Amino acid sequence: MQGVRSIYGNIRAHLGSDGRVHPTISARQASGRLSITDPGLTVVGKRDGRWVEREVFLPEEGHLIVPFDLDQVDARAVAGLCQDPAYMALFTDPKIDSHEEIAYRLWGVRDGKKGPYRNKAKRIGHAWNYGAGIARIVRETGIAEADVRRFDEGMRTDFPLLVQWKRDMAETARTGALMDNGFGRMMRPNPDRAHTQGPALMGQGAARDLMMGGILRLPVEVVPMLRAGVHDEVVLSIPKDVVDDVIPVVLGALADDFRGIPITAGCEPPAENWGRCYAPRKTAK
Repeated sequence: MQGVRSIYGNIRAHLGSDGRVHPTISARQASGRLSITDPGLTVVGKRDGRWVEREVFLPEEGHLIVPFDLDQVDARAVAGLCQDPAYMALFTDPKIDSHEEIAYRLWGVRDGKKGPYRNKAKRIGHAWNYGAGIARIVRETGIAEADVRRFDEGMRTDFPLLVQWKRDMAETARTGALMDNGFGRMMRPNPDRAHTQGPALMGQGAARDLMMGGILRLPVEVVPMLRAGVHDEVVLSIPKDVVDDVIPVVLGALADDFRGIPITAGCEPPAENWGRCYAPRKTAK
């Protein structure tokens, strides 16, 4: 079986006698984000056809799996933290998709939620917000250097206060001082990685508490339906007869406001297993 992904073996190895998978969950990351291991759910596929890896995770009998995601939560956290009016404006108008808007500014194309230009802007944007340089972004994403340079120049021109905030966070991290994630939770940076860890620690740390706040706001009758939380995704097993009633309740609990930035959420269609929630949908002609 050389070359075959070992994800199924890892899942089976941690299957309990009750038929459930009980991973190890800890908050050891500097940002406070939850680390899920044994098995590692963060490496189970979701895009590019790898959603089939999630099909082994099933709901309760008579239930459906429903995954909920916070919308662009890392970028929204950064917008709230940096308070750059131009960058904040990308998130305050519900008709604007921030990744698509940035793609349009750079390449003159609005190609929809699953479009290649939007996806390109999203992949570059996360790395750029967290201090990655042009060479690193090219190496890690495989996106052409000319496109990454165009992105860098455009962001520096359009969002100067965001650029200054990144510098300030890197400088704070360089001193080794504790950093407030925006909720009063202090985080300890690594001065040797200050240039990237400074802004990344802040954005990821704030995003983590935005997610935790949403989970804490879930009504008590919904909490037993909670099955997993993977970064900005919350997975529930919901009885079929109430799924249409529970979905808006969960979306409402995840909604918030962070320093003038609306925090919103969406969900994938309910399905008979976790993978099918991400399967391509056939569109009617």
